[in-house]
Amino acid sequence: MNCDGSLLNSEDAARLPKFEKGNPYRFKSGVSGNPKGRPKNKTLEEIILSVLGEMVSVPEGGLVSKMEILSRVVVDKAIRDRDISSIALLAKRLWPEVNHHEVSGSIEIEQQLHDAADELNRLLGINEDEESAESATTHPIQ
Repeated sequence: MNCDGSLLNSEDAARLPKFEKGNPYRFKSGVSGNPKGRPKNKTLEEIILSVLGEMVSVPEGGLVSKMEILSRVVVDKAIRDRDISSIALLAKRLWPEVNHHEVSGSIEIEQQLHDAADELNRLLGINEDEESAESATTHPIQ
């Protein structure tokens, strides 16, 4: 509407500055021009987790997540090749480091850590007696 109450046509409205009172295209006070706000960017972690969550078909039939395939590859490489980096990755994920300040003197937790190390050695087929004998023959003290 014009100041005198008559309607403005689009040409007249286009000639009025956006801030002028009579302009029907004027920004409304108290109303955001972008009500949804700035779009959020995904973090690298969110992108990776999204990709790893995707399902793919396998030759044996059925669907599995990419995360499961990756997990199987890491476990297989750790066992088959005795790959140190794969073993370290698995150990860190399965048995996270303990804050020694929080558990200082806790025999129960130390026993659990010892049991976890024994289980990892068992899974990898490492025998402590064989390993110590190998190191004594391959690295003689001079």
